Amino acid sequence: MEHSVDDVIGKLSEIEATAVRIMEATDLQKKQLAEDMEEKTRLFDEQVSKETQEALKQVQEKLNREKDEELQRQKEETDATLNAMQQKYDNEHGAWSDSIMKSIVRM
Repeated sequence: MEHSVDDVIGKLSEIEATAVRIMEATDLQKKQLAEDMEEKTRLFDEQVSKETQEALKQVQEKLNREKDEELQRQKEETDATLNAMQQKYDNEHGAWSDSIMKSIVRM
């Protein structure tokens, strides 16, 4: 009977040793999976950041183009208005000065 108790104890020791090895292997796998997930998360964050920066750059460039186009349009409108006013002055300043002189003389 003693021999079979020793066999059972030996088997239990083997089972415990195997369980310990399985737990250690599981802990290593768990640690490796956590590291892999951290690396994947880091790479994902870098990719998202890069894509976001690129999108922001494109939006900024578009806004700058639109701003430059609007400024150019306003400059052209202002130049056209100033030219029209100068032309009106050039064409009518004689009549205006005559009118002003007549008003002054009538007083």
